[in-house]
Amino acid sequence: LPFKDVASKQKKLSFAAHGDAMSHVSKGVVGMRLEFIRGVELSNITMSGLHNYGVQSPYPPLLPPSMEPKSLEDAVFYKGCDVRAVSVGGGTEADVTKKVVDKSVTIEGLYSLEGVVHNFVDEKNMKKQEADFKKEVFR
Repeated sequence: LPFKDVASKQKKLSFAAHGDAMSHVSKGVVGMRLEFIRGVELSNITMSGLHNYGVQSPYPPLLPPSMEPKSLEDAVFYKGCDVRAVSVGGGTEADVTKKVVDKSVTIEGLYSLEGVVHNFVDEKNMKKQEADFKKEVFR
């Protein structure tokens, strides 16, 4: 039987490609990830040739009605096709900023076939940026 036929008969079974089994959101290719650290000093770093040739599945997620987004604001964007040179996560001190990275890290040759290319991502602010983006796009 095709997976879709089996899944449609299950109440708790779901399939979504935007994250892993522990609900971590896909991040795509990441050159340097800084998370739960402090006192970071960056100098004389070069990152080049980070490429992501992945594409998003053409099949929609199979979610039971209880897990379906209630509004466009609840929808999760797939980020597995993205490229991030530097990704700063939660728990990292405020001393790692875009300004510091721009001064200390040379970034070149980033490419994504289908995703978004980021020189710097601050995960703490990403949720706010994404919410603002959804408001703008889905008016």
